[in-house]
Amino acid sequence: MKALTVLLCLAGAVATVNTSSLSSVMASPTESEDPELTEQWSQHKDAIMLRLEENDANLKRQYKEQLEKIESSSGEEKESAQQRADSLKQEIVKSELVISRLKNV
Repeated sequence: MKALTVLLCLAGAVATVNTSSLSSVMASPTESEDPELTEQWSQHKDAIMLRLEENDANLKRQYKEQLEKIESSSGEEKESAQQRADSLKQEIVKSELVISRLKNV
């Protein structure tokens, strides 16, 4: 999770220098007035996208494992697994949103 957070922060920082809103965080660096930032984004975009997609796949694997745990558990263990699955699902949605927006850059 920490790696995903770091990657999301890096992707957002590379994508734009203006972090006042989600749309500006995900704005294309080519729309900015900083040619150095645009060059850095071009150099690192593929590596960043690969890491984001790997983390997304890992989140989905963990989510599937939690769903299996929910089915095979009961009581507090089942409740804990359900909470973890819900948390993972939220992270997956965020991850997919970031990936989708960055692919359109």
